[in-house]
Amino acid sequence: MPKGKEEKEGKLVIEDEEEMKTIDTTGDPQDRITVAEKSQLEEMKKSELTEGFDDKTLMIFLIARNHSVPKALERLASFRKWFKEHGYEGRVVKKSDLNPKLLESLWSFGIPGAKSKKGGLITYLIPGNIMLKEYKIEEIFDFLVYSWEMISNEPLSSHRNGAIYVEDISNMGLKNMDMSKNGKMKDIQSAFPIKVSAILIMKPGMILRALMTVAKLFVKTKIINRTVALKKSEQIFDWVDASQLHESFGGNLKFSLADFPENPMEKSENKQE
Repeated sequence: MPKGKEEKEGKLVIEDEEEMKTIDTTGDPQDRITVAEKSQLEEMKKSELTEGFDDKTLMIFLIARNHSVPKALERLASFRKWFKEHGYEGRVVKKSDLNPKLLESLWSFGIPGAKSKKGGLITYLIPGNIMLKEYKIEEIFDFLVYSWEMISNEPLSSHRNGAIYVEDISNMGLKNMDMSKNGKMKDIQSAFPIKVSAILIMKPGMILRALMTVAKLFVKTKIINRTVALKKSEQIFDWVDASQLHESFGGNLKFSLADFPENPMEKSENKQE
């Protein structure tokens, strides 16, 4: 790392004013990068792994891996390997490719343009809305890739500020799980470059204590430490403004099956202000 730079709390700290100047990548002001980051991109692009990826996508990998080029390339290698092995390389999964019930259930979704109070991404998880055993693993894969495409289309500024996961596990039980799919789903999710800021558990109840005990055996400590149990529903407003929060969690935003974009890689007109 060049002199005058250090990584602090997942952010690239730059002391050189010249390297703080920003450079356009997509034409969107929210996608501008610093001169220092451009230097990192050039270093990263020396690897053949980056062929076929634009600067914005590569920056998402860098941001997710705390601006470490080796770690970003390691994640990119896992990403490319999984996509190639499962037939997704060079393919865009569209809404019409999906089982509509997976979208309609709203078991996992994000609203294009909606941001947390820190300006980061928001993903909602309501596992009680779905019974995984009713779906083929290929249908789940299609859905997860489609969801990744939506996330990657969000501006770099949102990725920089980290993603919060808002989860309602109140109605989740064994009936919603499918252990035969869990490992395969974990493989794809661990390949995605997501900078997790916090995991917010709504209506935690007694089940959370049991889940956290099990999670400590499999989940990294830093992720466990980012998990926050919100005992009161109104606590979510400390993290997300009502204007940016989905109605199922007490916010004002409506989002349903009809609102999912056909092509998740195209700029959405549903951007929230």
